[in-house]
Amino acid sequence: MPKINTTNYLDSSAISVAVIAMQNVDTNGNSIKYFQRLLQRFGVIYMAIVIILGFIGNSISCYVFVRSKLKRLSCSLYLTALSISDNGYLICLGLIWLENIRVFIFHNNGICQITVYLTTVFSSLSV
Repeated sequence: MPKINTTNYLDSSAISVAVIAMQNVDTNGNSIKYFQRLLQRFGVIYMAIVIILGFIGNSISCYVFVRSKLKRLSCSLYLTALSISDNGYLICLGLIWLENIRVFIFHNNGICQITVYLTTVFSSLSV
């Protein structure tokens, strides 16, 4: 059985497991490259769906907690702040996602630093 080199794949996500599994399929690498492109496209589409549905869901939650009878409850303020924080995180994630579809906005001064800072702040507030 051939030895599998896993050093390049330790830092990746679940895609690396699939790549390691597919490594022995084709000796010239055509199947592996196709499989990697397929997983990358799936990841781009999946992430867009998660961002859009998450933003819609958090916006509806925020609206319900602010506009309905639930605004009188003490936990509604906390849940409203949580949905706003999650929307902020999803917006930052959307900016990062734009790099996957070749919209390079992080090459402008300050955009990368602000996005990293806001992502950290929103993820801390979301706990």
